[in-house]
Order: sequence, then structure tokens, then C-alpha cells
Amino acid sequence: MSRPRLDAAVFAGAIGENAACVRASVPARHAVLGLDADADINDRTPGWVACIVGRSRAPVALAAPTDEERMIACDIAAIALGNDPVAVAIYKEA
Repeated sequence: MSRPRLDAAVFAGAIGENAACVRASVPARHAVLGLDADADINDRTPGWVACIVGRSRAPVALAAPTDEERMIACDIAAIALGNDPVAVAIYKEA
């Protein structure tokens, strides 16, 4: 029987996507997960672009931009119109 494994750690939301120190602390504190962080890549990762922030490929560490305020607004609008909350946001390139 194989043991459960971690495929990826995704750092998202305001803190996860913007705080290199938070992304660096997870592999440091939880070595059993098999993650590692490349300090140079991690420090250079801007919050507005999805990026791999570690050296390992299994599991992979990712920083992913999110837009929580937009999702909240979409859900509120959907509910106000009597519809189900939005499950997936569609982002258009500016």
C-alpha cells in the first residue's frame, strides 16, 4: 500500500502570494513534506504572477495570484440575483 503524498503546496491569497517569508517558512518548518524553497527565486517572485518558488519538482511549491475581492463581489451579485454563487472566476487580460 502506498503512502499518501503531497503533490503541491500552493501559496495564494494576500499573504501567500505576496510574502516571501511565509513561503520560505513552510518548507523550513515542515521538512517532512518534501518541499524546498529556493531563496533567490522565492524572493524575486512578485505576487501578481504564478511562479514555482522551489527547486523540487515533487512536490512542487507554487505562488499563485488570487483576487478574493472579485470573488466576493461576484458571489454577492449572484446571490442578490437569485443565482448560485460563482464557483470559478474568469479573468480577462487587460
